[in-house]
Amino acid sequence: MTKDGAERKLVMKKMLRTLAVVFALFAAIIVAAPTNAEAAHSHSWKLTKTVKATCKKTGYKQYKCTGCGKTKKVTIKKTSHTYKLTASKAATTKSNGYKKYTCTCCKATKTTTIKVKAVTGTAASVQCKEADTFKVDTKDRTYTVKTSKGTKKVTGHFDSAMEKQLVNLLNSYRKSKGLNTLTAKKVLGTAADTRATEITVLFSHTRPNGTKWSTVSKYLAGENIACGYSNAASLMNAWKNSASHNANMLYANYKTIGISVFAEKTVINGITTYTYYAVQSFGR
Repeated sequence: MTKDGAERKLVMKKMLRTLAVVFALFAAIIVAAPTNAEAAHSHSWKLTKTVKATCKKTGYKQYKCTGCGKTKKVTIKKTSHTYKLTASKAATTKSNGYKKYTCTCCKATKTTTIKVKAVTGTAASVQCKEADTFKVDTKDRTYTVKTSKGTKKVTGHFDSAMEKQLVNLLNSYRKSKGLNTLTAKKVLGTAADTRATEITVLFSHTRPNGTKWSTVSKYLAGENIACGYSNAASLMNAWKNSASHNANMLYANYKTIGISVFAEKTVINGITTYTYYAVQSFGR
């Protein structure tokens, strides 16, 4: 073989090697192409299932790609309780009320307090606290109170000594403020007696028969009521510390007064207790 022939053979070998490398690279590109195409695929998600969340457990939404069939889940957080009012008790002037709610899903409950009802006003005011006396009195009698549904019996006695103390304390208070003193008037005293027994049944300025407080007498112009105070001084202090009660007691146009204190008797397990109900009936 000549020198030229050897050189040509060497060149041919190099060319064949180069072609082999090129073919190998091209084959690798062809094999890798489907994988790259898959990586570039944009999923088209379709909702296939929904499980709602509750206050007890999470839910989820399940999706499936319409192109490749791949699936995924998206969690739905637990919900808040769904409460429904299931029981309630109205507040009174003596005790709190409440509202009870129950979750319609898990039956969990919650209770909210309704505060003691306050009854106040310029011409008719109220003050109440718990009973604080346990003495026995032999002057007890039974009285009949008319209600919207008929009648109700209440047992107890009128405390005339405390009534006089309250009249004196009221007039001393008015005098200290430069006001006229009030004259005790029998018709207002009778009205106060009626109201004192009535508020043992319904502690309100609405009478048990459903009418207004002022219907008890045409001479009645204003009213303060209270319960639970068996001491004249403590009761007067309570009324003084209430703006509406105090305004009634210091109203310059009042000229007459009737005051009643009724001690309602209650016997529980052989123990006799008395709750005091007081009424100031003001007149012009």
